[in-house]
Amino acid sequence: MKKDIAANEVRNEEHFEFDLLTSLMKEIAMFRATLNMESDRGCALMAASYLEGKVRDILRSIYADDVALVEEVLNRLTFADAVNQVYLLGLLPEKMKRDIGLIRKIRNEFAHTESPVNFETGSIADRYQCLHHASRVSKKIGDSRSQFTSAAISIALCLMYERVERHHATIPDDIDYDEPTSAPQLAVLLTREVSAKGSHLMA
Repeated sequence: MKKDIAANEVRNEEHFEFDLLTSLMKEIAMFRATLNMESDRGCALMAASYLEGKVRDILRSIYADDVALVEEVLNRLTFADAVNQVYLLGLLPEKMKRDIGLIRKIRNEFAHTESPVNFETGSIADRYQCLHHASRVSKKIGDSRSQFTSAAISIALCLMYERVERHHATIPDDIDYDEPTSAPQLAVLLTREVSAKGSHLMA
């Protein structure tokens, strides 16, 4: 009986993982298709906006389950602030944080430059060439836009996986705050110890 229950749990987990992977890949495919349809400027703006949303989703998933307050706090954070918070929580590898910063700066240059610009424009080219998460193929063929989009897609997928690993911060109602032995349990809950599950993000 116990073996049957255990086998069912394994099958259910495998089914969940398959459905999750399928869902994520569909969303990434749509993201890629959208980027491909955009101009260079639109591609940069769209990619940065999408990644910002995914970073904020990670924070939503670990903050306390108080939607109104969470949104109030998130509205005060810039893109850079949100990235720094996820990084300081140990949920974002340094190289990925750096790449998101480069994508954000590329976005800003496209957004604040009135004259025609593209991915071959001087300072923009200098930045995309430093993207660690750009695919090897795009680097090999030397296509500027492909390097940018492949990095954005790789980062987006990693952020999406990280999002599903997180859970809202909750404090059990039965914790006795006057009992010293409750302190370690409460500390773990409040500090959100980083799970080893995030190790697959290390670049």
